[in-house]
Amino acid sequence: MRRVAALLLTVFAIVAALPQHSYAQSDMAMVRVMHASPDAPAVDVYVNGDAALTNAPFFALSDSLSVPAGTYRI
Repeated sequence: MRRVAALLLTVFAIVAALPQHSYAQSDMAMVRVMHASPDAPAVDVYVNGDAALTNAPFFALSDSLSVPAGTYRI
């Protein structure tokens, strides 16, 4: 069940990081993460190997994180 929770969290983070339709280009992206698996314990979220969020409890929604636009490993 933990693998399913991790997969769902990863998919959500990737979808949240996809570019939105915009008329102005920006060098920054806004990303939010939500822990939505009731069976999983608190989670840590890593971006390119660095901790972005730690010990996020179930149903926690992060603030908007501003990151340089680009491709990331989450």
